[in-house]
Amino acid sequence: MAEKESKETSKAKAAPAKKAAPAKKAAPAKKAAPAKKAAPKAEAATKSSPAAESKATVKTEAAEKKTATAVKKKSSTQTVAITLKRSAIGRPKDQKAALVGMGFKRLHQTVVLKDTPEIRGMIRKVSHLVTVA
Repeated sequence: MAEKESKETSKAKAAPAKKAAPAKKAAPAKKAAPAKKAAPKAEAATKSSPAAESKATVKTEAAEKKTATAVKKKSSTQTVAITLKRSAIGRPKDQKAALVGMGFKRLHQTVVLKDTPEIRGMIRKVSHLVTVA
């Protein structure tokens, strides 16, 4: 028994103790950026002439009209129905990405999307795998 104890203690003595990693230095704290002030020139230009205010108002109204007509055009866009007829297994990554981008998850699934140039490009890329209705 004494031999076993001496072997165990010799094994324990033989293994060197691991040293603790040195403490890392803390990074210096970043200083907060100074607050930005508004440009005084813009304020002076609007206060100085009422004609400038009316021009600015006309420009903003014209911009609002353009965005309103753009929204109307987008809401009346046509849609296209696409059906996945062939599998994407063994196809290049760009073709698989086009199918995922159009929202396909399984064969014979039909997806209805807006008819945009981006969607038309994806359809063209995988035209041999899908049918368009």
